[in-house]
Amino acid sequence: MSYTVFLGTPCIDEYYEIAEWPQMGAKFACVPKGQSAGGMIANAACVMAGYGEKVYSFCGLSKGPDTDFLFADFARNHVDTSQIILREEGTDAKCLIFQTETDRSIAVVAGDPWQIVPNEEQKAFLKGAAYLYTTLSAANDYADPLPLFNEMKEAGVRLVFDNEVTAYRKGWEDYVRNSYIVSMNEHALRTFAEGSTNEELEAKLLDLGTEIIVETLGAQGCKVLTREGSFAVPAYEVPVKDTTGAGDTFNTSFLFALKQGRELKEAAEFATAAANRAITLQGARSGIAASEEVLAFRKEYGR
Repeated sequence: MSYTVFLGTPCIDEYYEIAEWPQMGAKFACVPKGQSAGGMIANAACVMAGYGEKVYSFCGLSKGPDTDFLFADFARNHVDTSQIILREEGTDAKCLIFQTETDRSIAVVAGDPWQIVPNEEQKAFLKGAAYLYTTLSAANDYADPLPLFNEMKEAGVRLVFDNEVTAYRKGWEDYVRNSYIVSMNEHALRTFAEGSTNEELEAKLLDLGTEIIVETLGAQGCKVLTREGSFAVPAYEVPVKDTTGAGDTFNTSFLFALKQGRELKEAAEFATAAANRAITLQGARSGIAASEEVLAFRKEYGR
């Protein structure tokens, strides 16, 4: 059976309500609003599994109640955890999400570092995937990540990178070379451009062999580029409840639609609908839906 590996660590999302985001040096009050399972790659894995695809999570976690909570969430959402590597002790990352009425900011609290060295059986598993969905920051958990990524590409695995600002690392070009999809939001575009223009960054990615470039632009929708050209898809006008996980929902839904044989523009339309449906709900996992639900959302809005 064809399967997709989602390489990246899940985490606990802690939610806090604030009146407005403070300026540097200011004290501010916040109201705890609970916690949920999160992590951008884990969010994406759950969305893909919700479409009925065979999905594995591949990462390292520390044993403890937080990991038990995350495993239970994966089980509910049909993500296979059999390839997750567990260590006896340590602290894992978590996210602090501060929400106002109109937007949110996320603080990523780093966990103890990993230096994972996959054994031959684990390498064979990774190289047997049809797709590998990850982000550049996930490479930080591996002792020698670049050869591992290159081995997967040589084995025919199609790599999908969802790169946010925190994913930036020197030498990123070697990782994304000859990738299937590279996605960035508007903030990551500025960071990865390293002082150049968006157009120059796009040209660079295409020269590196990227098949499809996706730019997720929040309320402005998205832009998709290939060597053949580019197009934009506008966002929906919807009541926004929580934008956490919207980019993960878009990118996974886009990949799912391509896997199903949809044309590029139709895949982007489907993904835009999935992401905009997700932000009308609360929580990072709100993008989980059957494809029929996404199509019903499109029909409701006349698209």
